[in-house]
Amino acid sequence: MPIEVRNFFDPNEFHREPSPGMEHWLKWISSRVATARAKRGWTIEQVARVANLPIDYIYQVEAGIIGPSHLAREKLAYALECNKGYLESYEPPGQKKA
Repeated sequence: MPIEVRNFFDPNEFHREPSPGMEHWLKWISSRVATARAKRGWTIEQVARVANLPIDYIYQVEAGIIGPSHLAREKLAYALECNKGYLESYEPPGQKKA
């Protein structure tokens, strides 16, 4: 019986549209990163160098294509000299603070 060999990293196989909540978070976090960068007057390349993250990664975060990981948010907060809470204080729409 032959064994089926599959490409386990087919990006098309795993791609799906983000949920409305995730889409909202992506817009929120991309805006926060872009705003903090603009306040410093830095280019994406400068942020990437100080945060030790790939330039393409920062472009994708600011474009709302991907969300930064927890570690990347820490690196971005350090590089942009903003409080880590600035990139962690997301509240989904319709939820009130306790």
